[in-house]
Amino acid sequence: MFQVSDWKKIKAAQIKNGNDALVLLKNMITAGDRKAAMKTFSMNAATLSRYLHGQGRNIDRIDGLLQFFNKRIEERNKRLGDADLDISSGE
Repeated sequence: MFQVSDWKKIKAAQIKNGNDALVLLKNMITAGDRKAAMKTFSMNAATLSRYLHGQGRNIDRIDGLLQFFNKRIEERNKRLGDADLDISSGE
């Protein structure tokens, strides 16, 4: 059976993993993504910046941001991937 200290360790590990994932996504997040996230999650730019720098404390908000940004990045990749651009040949 789990003890309270076990749950605290599990939660701390989840927060760390979530923060690490947000830091990895940071470079793929556009200004439009940030603006949409601030509106969706009712947060200001400073708070969002803390989360994107791996300093989030609320596991529910971390999870929500991860889902939100992953969805936006996936949708953008589908749209831009379908453009079939060949950058290497200059065409």
